[in-house]
Amino acid sequence: MSSRSRSRRARRSRRTIPISPRTAGIAAVLLVAAVAGAAWTLDPGRRAQQHLARGAALIDTRLPEALVELKTAATLAPDDPAIQFQLGRAFLAARDGLKARKALEQARALGHDAPDLELLRVEALLLERDYAQAIASVPADGTHASGSRWLMLRGQAELASARPEAAWTTFSRILDQDPSNPEARRGMARVALAEGDVGGAERQIEQAIAASDDDVRTWLLKGDLELAMRRFSAAETSYRRAVELDAGAARPRAGLVRALLAQDRTDDAAQHVAALRELHPNSFTALYLDAELARQRDDLARARATLRRLLKARPEHAPSVLLMAEIDGIQGAHEAVVERLGLFLATRPEHVPARRLLAASLLKTGHARQAVDTLSPALELAANDAAVHQLIGAAYTQLNDHERARRHLQRARELAPDAAPVRAQLALARISAGHSEDAVAALGSATDAGDVNARALLVLALVDEGRTAEALDTARAVAQARPDSARARNLLGAALEAAGHADAARDAFRSAAELDPAYLTPRFNLARVARAAGDLGTARDIYESVLREHEQHPMALVGLAWIAGREARPTRALELLERARRANPGAVAPRLVLASWHLRRGNAAAALEVSREAVRSRNDDPGALRALGIALLASGDTAEAIDVLTRLVRLQPRSADAHFRLALAYEAAGDPAPMRRALEAVLALDPDHRLARVGVANHDLLRGDTAAALATARDIVARDPDDLAGHLLLAETLTALGRPAQALAAYRQAYALSPNGLTVKRLHDGLLRAGLGEEALALLSGWLAERPSDVAGRLLLAQDLEQLGQTQLARIEYERVLYEQPAHPMALNNLAWLYHAAGDPRALEMAERAHAELPSHPQVADTYGWMLFTAGRVQESLAPLQRAHSMLPADPSIRYHRAAALAASGQRRRARDELEALLAAGRPFDAQDDARALLARLQ
Repeated sequence: MSSRSRSRRARRSRRTIPISPRTAGIAAVLLVAAVAGAAWTLDPGRRAQQHLARGAALIDTRLPEALVELKTAATLAPDDPAIQFQLGRAFLAARDGLKARKALEQARALGHDAPDLELLRVEALLLERDYAQAIASVPADGTHASGSRWLMLRGQAELASARPEAAWTTFSRILDQDPSNPEARRGMARVALAEGDVGGAERQIEQAIAASDDDVRTWLLKGDLELAMRRFSAAETSYRRAVELDAGAARPRAGLVRALLAQDRTDDAAQHVAALRELHPNSFTALYLDAELARQRDDLARARATLRRLLKARPEHAPSVLLMAEIDGIQGAHEAVVERLGLFLATRPEHVPARRLLAASLLKTGHARQAVDTLSPALELAANDAAVHQLIGAAYTQLNDHERARRHLQRARELAPDAAPVRAQLALARISAGHSEDAVAALGSATDAGDVNARALLVLALVDEGRTAEALDTARAVAQARPDSARARNLLGAALEAAGHADAARDAFRSAAELDPAYLTPRFNLARVARAAGDLGTARDIYESVLREHEQHPMALVGLAWIAGREARPTRALELLERARRANPGAVAPRLVLASWHLRRGNAAAALEVSREAVRSRNDDPGALRALGIALLASGDTAEAIDVLTRLVRLQPRSADAHFRLALAYEAAGDPAPMRRALEAVLALDPDHRLARVGVANHDLLRGDTAAALATARDIVARDPDDLAGHLLLAETLTALGRPAQALAAYRQAYALSPNGLTVKRLHDGLLRAGLGEEALALLSGWLAERPSDVAGRLLLAQDLEQLGQTQLARIEYERVLYEQPAHPMALNNLAWLYHAAGDPRALEMAERAHAELPSHPQVADTYGWMLFTAGRVQESLAPLQRAHSMLPADPSIRYHRAAALAASGQRRRARDELEALLAAGRPFDAQDDARALLARLQ
C-alpha cells in the first residue's frame, strides 16, 4: 500500500459522528453507571466466587456451560482449592481424565479436604487408563470410609488391566456386604464376559435387575450384551427401558438407535436420532449415528458429508474413521481406505476392526501379501475372531498358498459355524467367484430368518442357481419374520420378480417404499418394473420424485437419460448423463452408461475417458473393468486391454463373458495361442457359446485344421439356419478348402440374412474369387447407391475400379471417400499414385497428408518418399524410404525406390548392391524393367 493510500485511510478512521444533546445525556447516564459498578468489577475474587457458584450448579445439567464458568473462575483465582475441586469434577463428567486428575491434585495440594477428592482422583486415573496407579491408590481391604465405592474402583481397575480373577474377588467382597449392589453385579457380569461366559454375565445382569429394576446403567449393559449377541428385538426392549428411566441421557437413546438400525427400522431410528441431536446438539455420538442412518439408507453423500464434519472436529473418532473407510470401500476408493486406515493404525495398532477393514480393501485391489501382513497382528490380538481367519484365508487363497488358506478358513468355520456374518461373508465371496451352489450350502438353514442381509445373499444365490421357487420361499419367510422391515419387503419383491410374478413384485416394492420412503432401492425397482412394462410415464415420475429429494442422485439421472434415449432425444440423454457424471465424482453407474453411449456413436476416446474414471472410482468393479476393456479395444490399445480384461477374469473366473472379452483382446493383438485358451475357457463354462465356437473354428482354420472348422461351421448352421456367424464361418472354411462355388453360396446366404458392411465385403470378395468381377462391381455400386456415405464400401469400389484400369472412375471414388473423411490415409495414399500417374501435381500433397496421418505404415512412407523423389527432393526422400524399407525389408517395390534415391544422392555403390540383390531374388514387381535399366547405368 502506498503512503498516500495509508494517509487517506487514516483520515477516514479519524472522522467523528456529531453527538446530539439527547445522545450526550444517555452517555452521561452510562458513565455514572459504569463508575458505580467499578467497585465490584475490580474485585476478581468476588467475581471468581460467582462463576464458581454458577459452574458447580450446572455440572449435572449443562456441562459445557459449567466448564466455561469454572474455567473463568480458575483464571480469576487460580489458587482457590474449591474452584480446582469443582473443575476436576466437571472434567471428570466430561470424561477428560488427564485434566480432571491435574485439577484434583492441585486442589489437594492447595489444602482442599473434601472427603471424596481422592476417590474422584482414582476415577480420573481409570479414565486415563493408568490402572496400576489406580489400584495402588485404593486400600486393598476397603477400610476407607467409602469402602464399597473404593472396592468398586479397585475391581474396575483390576478388570481393565486384564486381572479378571482379582476383579471377581473384589466384586464378591462388595456383594458380601451388599448383595443387592447393582454396580457390583454389573462388574461381575463384565468379568464373566471377559472370560467368555455369556450365560454367567446374563445371570448377573438379571440378578441386578431383580434387586433394582430402575438402574439405567444395568439396562444399558443388558442392551449392549443383547446387541452384541444379535438379539436385536431384546436389545431394543432393554434400551427403551433405559430411555424411560433417563430420557435426557445420550447413551440409552444411542443404544436404541443402534438396535433399530440393526432391524432395518430406519424411520424409527431417524426419530430417535433427531431427538438425540436436539437434546445433545454437540454430541459426537448423535452426529455419528446420523451418518450411520444415512449409510443404511444408501444415502452415501449425506453420510460422507456428516462424517467430514465430525472428523474435522474430532479426527481421532474411531467409529467415524471406520465408517468413512467403509463408504470409501463401497464406492471403490480402496486407495483412500488404505491411506485412511494406515494412518489410523499408526496410532491405534491394536484396533482389530480397522485391520479387518483395511485387509478387505487390500484383497480387493490384489495386494494379498499386504493383507496378510495387516492381519498377522490381529491373529495375536484376537485369536478367536472368525472374520480375521476368514480374511487371512482369502488372502492366502489369492497367494495360491492353499494349505494355509484351508487351515484359516476351517478355523473360521469352527469359531462361528452358524454365525450369519461369517456365513454371509463366505457366501458373498463364493457368489462373486461364480460358485452359487457353494454359497447356498454355506448360508444353509442355520441362518436366522430375520437376518435380512444374510438371507438376501441366500436369495441371490438361489436365483443365480435358477432355484426361484426356493428363493421365493426364503424371501417370504424373511418378510413374515420382519413385517416392518422395508428391506425384507424389497427382498420379497426381487424374489417375486425373478419368479415371474411382475404384479406381485410391484406390490411388494410399493409396500417397501411406503414402509421407509427414505430407502430408495424399492423406488428404483418400481421404476425398473414400469420401464419393462413400457410405462415410461410412471418411471419418469419416480425418478423425478427422487431428484426432488436428492437433486443429483446418479441412478435417477441415469434412469431419466434411458427414458430420453427411448424417446429419441439423444441430446437430452447426453445432458442428463453428463450431469450425473459431474455431480457424482465417485459414481460408477453413470460413467458405464455414458461410456456405452459414446461407443455406440463411435466416439472411442470419450468412452475411454469416462470408463477410466469409473475404474478409478471402483477398481474392483467388474462392470467398470469390462467397460474400460471394451473402450481400450475400440481405441486400439490392445496391450492395456489385455491387462484390464485379465483383471476382470480374476474377479469373475466363472464369467463366460469375461473370458470372451479377453479372447477378443488377444485376437486384436494378433496373439492366437492365448486367444485359443481364453475361448476354450468360455466353452468350458458355456459349451453352447456360439461366438466362442466360431472363434475356436477360426483358429482351427489358421492352423490348417479345416476339417474341425468345417464340422463346427456345419453344426452351428444346422442348429440355427439363420445364424450369420455360422454362415460366414462356413464360407471362410470352404474358401480355405478351395471350393469357391460352395463358399459363394454361403456368402450369399450370409448377405441375405444381414446385408451390412461386413457381409457385402465378404460376398464381394467371394464373387471375385469365383471369377464374377462384374457382379462384384455391380454389387458394390448398388450397395453405395442406397448408402452413399459408406466409406469402407466406396474404398473397396475405388480399388476394384483401379484394378480394372478405370483410373478416372477410381479417382472420383477416392475423392468421394475424402469428401466423407478428409483425413482417410489409405484414400489419400492411393489417390497420390493415381495423381502421380496422371502427372497431377497434387500427388505430393496427397502423399504428404497420408504420411502425416499414418507415418508408421510402410506403404504410406514409401509413397511419400517416392513422391518427394519424383518431385526432385532427393535428400528429403531418403528418410521416409529408409523407414519403409526397415518396416518391410523384403518388399521389392520399396527396395527399388530406396535404391533409386540412394543412386540419385551419390551413394552409387550402395544402390548397385541393393539392385543386384533385388533382381537376383527373382520376385516380380511393377518397376522391374526400371530397376534393370538403373542397374545398367550404375555399372
